[in-house]
Amino acid sequence: MSMRSVLVGTYTTGTRSQGIYRVRVDAETGRLSDKELLIKTRDASYLLPVPGGLYWVDEALGESMGQVCCRIEGKIHAVPSGGVNPCHLAMSGDGKWLAAANYTDGTVSVFRVTEDRPVPAGRFPGRHGSVNPARQEGPHAHFVCFAGDRLYASDLGADEIRVLHLRDGVWTEEENPGLTLDGGDGPRHFLISGDTWYIITELSNRLYRIRPEERTFLSLIGPGEAGTAAALRSDGENLYCTQRGEDLLIVARDTGSGLEMTGRFPVEGRTPRDCLPLGKTVLCACQDSGEIVSMLRDGNTWKTVDRMEMPGAVGLAEEADAL
Repeated sequence: MSMRSVLVGTYTTGTRSQGIYRVRVDAETGRLSDKELLIKTRDASYLLPVPGGLYWVDEALGESMGQVCCRIEGKIHAVPSGGVNPCHLAMSGDGKWLAAANYTDGTVSVFRVTEDRPVPAGRFPGRHGSVNPARQEGPHAHFVCFAGDRLYASDLGADEIRVLHLRDGVWTEEENPGLTLDGGDGPRHFLISGDTWYIITELSNRLYRIRPEERTFLSLIGPGEAGTAAALRSDGENLYCTQRGEDLLIVARDTGSGLEMTGRFPVEGRTPRDCLPLGKTVLCACQDSGEIVSMLRDGNTWKTVDRMEMPGAVGLAEEADAL
């Protein structure tokens, strides 16, 4: 099936957007169509579709406390996120737990999943910053991921991956981080595959591959280039990174012996915040040019083939089922 249904989260503060939109994407041609407003909500910067529903963050730009929201069986609920400016969500494999990363104050919040809404089950403030006084003056949680009875969280402000452990139904944070990166890296997003970690760093513009016995990285931009790395996605074959400033889609692959860069491709939109691979297509949410851009694969090259106006576009997710 080439036609796919994609949800787009947008910043509504300071834009003309109204919340979460649905668009149709032809994954074989990259063509975009049928834009519609799905849910009217505020600053939905990250979306987590689940069977029968949808979770999202209300990042609440400029305010002191964000929200975790959900729409289950047509009903919308919202609870405080437990921190300032929530930017990412994850659900455990058994569907019992939900976690939120709160960027500005570095808090990681855990919720128990019930039939209609998340129930707070733990709040874990960040502990410290790092070497960059402008961006790492304190902790900044950015990404969360469950793996069995552990919850991992990237802390851009502390240059580490924090780890929480579930014991007897209670979450506690380990004293030592799961991984520590170089000072000033600013880990943003990561993927775990067996004993291999892939981590994209916002401040140093690196893509790491970390294994128990080694760590290597690719530099995503060259000397004299500027900007910050953003999203990291995989389709099982390639790793896709967005870079804001040079406004690139960067494609790499794991050869087994290391990481190899396939290429760096202009997105033709300003500030690509998120990306989403769909068959032969990769979508990019371009925050500052207010659009989603569709890039089509031709061999080892990705070229822009379509675009759709979407003010404040920042988050992308394939729809789980009819909402």
